[in-house]
Amino acid sequence: MDNNFSDPLNNAFLPLSHDQFPLLTQEQKNQRLVLAVIMGPTKIEDVAALIKAGADLEPKEDNDNSVLIWAARGGKTEVVTLLIQSGANVEAKERHHTGTGNTALTCAADQGHTEIVRLLLQVKANIEATEYWGNTPLMLAASNGHTATVALLIQKKANLGAINKKRITALGLASYHSKSETAYTLLSAMTPEQVTEEIDSCPVLQIKEKLQYMVTQYYQALKNQQDKLFSIFGPLLLQENQASYHQSHYAMLPSEILATSLAFQFPSWYAPYLTADINFTFDMIQKITNKRREEAKKHEQEMLLSPTAVLIFTDEKSNKRKADTELTQQKDTKKPKLTKADNASNDGDNTHSYYTSSCTLF
Repeated sequence: MDNNFSDPLNNAFLPLSHDQFPLLTQEQKNQRLVLAVIMGPTKIEDVAALIKAGADLEPKEDNDNSVLIWAARGGKTEVVTLLIQSGANVEAKERHHTGTGNTALTCAADQGHTEIVRLLLQVKANIEATEYWGNTPLMLAASNGHTATVALLIQKKANLGAINKKRITALGLASYHSKSETAYTLLSAMTPEQVTEEIDSCPVLQIKEKLQYMVTQYYQALKNQQDKLFSIFGPLLLQENQASYHQSHYAMLPSEILATSLAFQFPSWYAPYLTADINFTFDMIQKITNKRREEAKKHEQEMLLSPTAVLIFTDEKSNKRKADTELTQQKDTKKPKLTKADNASNDGDNTHSYYTSSCTLF
């Protein structure tokens, strides 16, 4: 190879037009492809042109890494897409001198490149691939607190109980590194029985203590969420339609309350516990309300049947009759007083009685 480094054909760091790529040797093409991927902002056109010119997607030397691994680690989503479409091996292992044995998926998960993880899983990359220390993509994402990536891997059915060479799980790693949000995401996908088993089987005391603390905090957070939910629907549950003792249904039913709880993002395993609490509360309020109605009805009946109530009712009728009589008499006294006239008609016809009024108004 010519050692003239001022010549772009000999110096991969110097720009070169796409139509000159076919003039490069195979080694130069491979070198330029790697540099195009890892050095600064990647121009997708350069990568596409080098692939078209015949650059190798897989390393030829034992010390080289797959271009896909470089792109996945660097978060180059467009490049990863292009490399996958061009036939890159998604299961290729890292062969750098560190010997970590990462795949493109473990690299992407370790760095929290969620979209690249999604792309790799879409082409059936091994979700349980491990690197040198036995860490899966889920463990690597969890230990670094990449919650979105962890959520995606859980959704794609990653093994929550997988352990690395030190027999630590993803939850143990997240707890040890104090990644609370990530640990909560993992806990939401696990049943209490699974969590208990994981705590019991944790071999490292320091990690076990942190794991127990994280679990305690998580359950307290769930309790706080439930209290918040109950504070919202509790008053509504107590409020009857039209505030009547004779109305039998409420502003919210248990099924509606449970539907509202979905907004609080309770874990799926928590639903039976939450449903039981809601139904218990609802039943208690119904019993209290029914008892209150019965007491009110009983009180009304007692009032109607008691002698005092009858006497009061009789007195009220008597007083009303007396008041009506007095009012009638008062009206009669206010009418004009009339006297019969002495002078009747002398014509022999049917006579009419004439009255003259001498009224006195009171």
